Amino acid sequence: MNHTEYRRQPTASMLINESVPSRKIENHQICLFCKSNRHSEVSCINNHLSLEEKVEICKRAGSCFRCLNHKIKKRHLSSSCRANVKCDLCSGRHVTVMCMGKGKAREEFSKTENNDSALSNASIRKRVMLQTIIVKISGAKQKHMIRLIIDSGSSGSYISEFAARKLQLKDIGDETVVHGLFGGLQKKEEHKKYVINLSNVDNSFDCALNVMEQKTICAPIPKLENMKLIEEFKNCGINPSNLTVNENFCLYESNVNEIHGLIGADYEGKLFTGEVKNLTSGLVAMNTYFG
Repeated sequence: MNHTEYRRQPTASMLINESVPSRKIENHQICLFCKSNRHSEVSCINNHLSLEEKVEICKRAGSCFRCLNHKIKKRHLSSSCRANVKCDLCSGRHVTVMCMGKGKAREEFSKTENNDSALSNASIRKRVMLQTIIVKISGAKQKHMIRLIIDSGSSGSYISEFAARKLQLKDIGDETVVHGLFGGLQKKEEHKKYVINLSNVDNSFDCALNVMEQKTICAPIPKLENMKLIEEFKNCGINPSNLTVNENFCLYESNVNEIHGLIGADYEGKLFTGEVKNLTSGLVAMNTYFG
């Protein structure tokens, strides 16, 4: 039986529920995927969502990718799932509704588990390289190197609370900001303000920026490790600081991939040189005064 044929076959639980229309299951069993109250997501065969879309729904619901449990008191990551489940299609350790074909589901789940704390816009099918760079940062008494991200979606620039403390920065006041979050939510926060000095690795460029303090900038972002892409950079004469500088020399708390600075739209436009290189791999290298 192939995957398409399976989706057309009603399960026993579905037949029972459909034969008794008045019977409704508990709220926590309402199907995550099609919102039906006649079956749970485990027995859902009415939707045509991709595995990637289902995974995103599970993330928002705090659901395990393997057993689809999302009860608040029993929530857990798929990597620690102890449920005795088995796929009817590929015999993988996940419920059948999360399978996209023999062998493929295991590979996709492996990728998902290894990136549970990744940014929300990370893709399972295609990895998107975000704009990160290593810079030197100076405080009143301390100097360090940090990894920062360039994010035009942010109206302001930030430094992590950890970096501000390590650099012994002296705040110059407070600022209340209303953050417009993804999904239309708004959140009001008060931030300490600092003046920081940034320079590129070879000290040929430096500038002073007004930034705000944020407890955590974002989840750790892995550096580029694809040797073919790295070789392409070299052939094009590009030497990203993320590759040439040992990450162990950068300021970090517990993970070398941590991001401790963010340059937003308030400074981003002034830092790009205008030089752009389109690589054959599909990546686009955009030069800044920091490299």
